[in-house]
Amino acid sequence: MATQEPNGSDTSRLDRIERNIEALTATAAAFFAQAAEQNARMAEQNARMAEIQARHGARLNDHEEVMAEIEADHRRLLRAQVLIADELRETAALARDTEKKLNALVAVVDDLIRRQPKQ
Repeated sequence: MATQEPNGSDTSRLDRIERNIEALTATAAAFFAQAAEQNARMAEQNARMAEIQARHGARLNDHEEVMAEIEADHRRLLRAQVLIADELRETAALARDTEKKLNALVAVVDDLIRRQPKQ
């Protein structure tokens, strides 16, 4: 236990301790207020992030649906191209056959015209 001196040094020492405690209390209060503000900002950012993620998820679902439709359209297009190519080959073969027959007909008609007596 401290002894009391005539000039009141125990009182001034207690005053200093009280001021230090008050300063520490004020610092702690400021720290906790700042931490509470940080927590509030973090909660707000987390809420915004959740909203962004929800919108992104919805867009991703839309994108996946559109991609599935595009892939289906692409498969139909490829099938159509194969069918068209087959039809073109068949048409080309028929055209060659028709050309041969037409050339034969022209040859027959030409031969008939050449054999006719001139008038």
